[in-house]
Amino acid sequence: MLLREIIPNAIEELKIDSELANIDIKGIAYDSRDVKPGYVFFARKGEKIDTHNYIEDAHNRGAVLFIVTKDVDNPYPKIVVKDSRKMLAVLSGRFYGSPSEKMKVVGITGTNGKSTVTIILHSIYETSGIPCGLIGTIFYKISSSTLSANLTTPESLDIARLMHRMLKRGVNNIVMEVSSHGIAQSRIEGIDFDISGLTCIGRDHLDYHLTFENYLETKLSFFRGLKKQGLAVLPQGDYFELFKSSTRARTLSYGYTGGLDYCGNIISIGMEGMELEFETPYGKERFHSRMTGRHNALNILLAYTIAKEDGLQPSDIIEGIKKVSMIPGRFERIGNVIVDFAHTPDAMTAVLKSAKGFTRGKLITVFGCGGDRDKGKRPLMGEVAASLSDYVFITSDNPRTEDPYTIIKDIEEGISGKNYEVILDRKNAIRKALNLARENDIVLILGKGHETYQIIGEEKRPFNDRKVVREILYGKC
Repeated sequence: MLLREIIPNAIEELKIDSELANIDIKGIAYDSRDVKPGYVFFARKGEKIDTHNYIEDAHNRGAVLFIVTKDVDNPYPKIVVKDSRKMLAVLSGRFYGSPSEKMKVVGITGTNGKSTVTIILHSIYETSGIPCGLIGTIFYKISSSTLSANLTTPESLDIARLMHRMLKRGVNNIVMEVSSHGIAQSRIEGIDFDISGLTCIGRDHLDYHLTFENYLETKLSFFRGLKKQGLAVLPQGDYFELFKSSTRARTLSYGYTGGLDYCGNIISIGMEGMELEFETPYGKERFHSRMTGRHNALNILLAYTIAKEDGLQPSDIIEGIKKVSMIPGRFERIGNVIVDFAHTPDAMTAVLKSAKGFTRGKLITVFGCGGDRDKGKRPLMGEVAASLSDYVFITSDNPRTEDPYTIIKDIEEGISGKNYEVILDRKNAIRKALNLARENDIVLILGKGHETYQIIGEEKRPFNDRKVVREILYGKC
């Protein structure tokens, strides 16, 4: 495909000559190792790596055109752009035939709960007989086929390729998580979202966004970009009016109190599930979910709202919800243990309060904080854990290149009581917590959820909270 066929006004828009506009492009890559003959290679300066340094490697592998953000000294055909990420999104989408315009695209954003909502929605669509794709933190799906996931919101090229692949397999609906990184780094640029949902807003990724205001603005920018014919489903709360006034799309509200478009009510809740009642513009629905946790009731309500507004039948929606008993690493129950990905103060608060609501004994929490990430949340998480738990084991999470003890000291700054101890080795901390627990106690293991590794230094070492719990409970370690 010629560049001028992908971008019809390439000569004027990119300020290039006709020779460049007539380059035949066979594929696109942003990693030089993926380059094949006839490819265009996108070079960019990331947080850690400047891929302009790999232009020579890309050329040796057959790249015929280079999109760069600085005028590098080489004789190869190149186009200098201000924002190569945005250009990557534009070129990728058009190269693959603008796939999002041919699909029903549902995007879920928010600080917590994105994975849960998208997985429930995927189940609802599939139960309704509508083949559905999924792009999320835990995995990607093309209807019933599961693929491994690398990023919550993949690079724009990978999204376009995935959508194109879905269309070829007859999958015309997709639900996807939309992360703040994905928004800020133009990974979703040009995607035609039909329905968007917001789970909640709290503190997260401030190591990247620097301030909460920047983080909030990033989320708002997603809703500003929605089309007028679209739908935005927003939670009741402090930021409802701000998000509502920031979008052209039609908006609906959801939450726990009356007066909302969709209102949720927990009739009963326990370790084995919840009895829920939803008040909707179309009447009331009452049903049982095998998922549990007050925060998950809102996640289910958001998924229900989107599905109902998309015209799906209530019986299919409820059946799709019932099929989801738990999300991997999201309030996942193993005996008297709950493993959850909660790694922000708000998420930890929600999970602890949910568990506290139905425990008949003590609440024992194991957690740590990631290294090379937002340091300001560490004492806040320490305070939440110590105030809402009967006992806490502070341990290592993904320390990365930071000293684990320094991370733990930051956590301790937020704790005033004595109901905790430090056990650096995560496996030992989990073992100690499980040994301490009695029959009616609940042990919460937070922070890593579905992850199957621990990042120490630059190395990913195999580690799985869920696997460790099962080994200890069944006496294998």
